[in-house]
Amino acid sequence: MRRNGYIVLLVAAVAWITVAIVLGTGKSGARSPVPPSGRSPACLPASTDHSAALTGAGVDVSPAPGTGTANPNTQVSFRGVPVTDIQDVAVEGSRSGYHRGHLYGYFQGDGGSFVPDKPFIAGERVSVRALLGPAGRERRASFDFRVATPYPTEGLPG
Repeated sequence: MRRNGYIVLLVAAVAWITVAIVLGTGKSGARSPVPPSGRSPACLPASTDHSAALTGAGVDVSPAPGTGTANPNTQVSFRGVPVTDIQDVAVEGSRSGYHRGHLYGYFQGDGGSFVPDKPFIAGERVSVRALLGPAGRERRASFDFRVATPYPTEGLPG
C-alpha cells in the first residue's frame, strides 16, 4: 500500500515537470512575439467629446461628426427622422471621390442608412451633406468624419 503511494507521487511529479517544461519559458521551440519597431498608432482620439447629434436638426448620425475611426466599409446612418424626410444625400471621400449608393429605411420608421456602393479609403476624410425634414421645411445638414488607418500587421507572428 505504501509502495503504491510512492508510485502515485512519482507519476504526479513527472507529469508536473513535463507540463512545466512544455508551458515553460519558451525553450520548447516556440518564438516569443516581438513587436515591430517604430512609432505605435494613436489608440485614443484627440478628443472624446463627440456627439452623434447634428446641431439644430434633431437627428443623430453615425459615424459621429468628427470621429476618426470609421470602418472603410461603413454606412452613413441618420436616426430621428423618417427615411422619406432624408433627401439629396451626398457623400464624398477626400481621396475616393463621390460615392453613389442607396438609402435604406429602418423598419421601425425612425431613420435610414446610406450604403455606399464602394468602400472608403483608409485615412481619408469623408464629407456628408443631406436635406433633412419634411418637404417645405427641410434643413441642410453636413458633417464629416475620418476613416481609420489600420495598424500594419505584416511581420507579426500569426
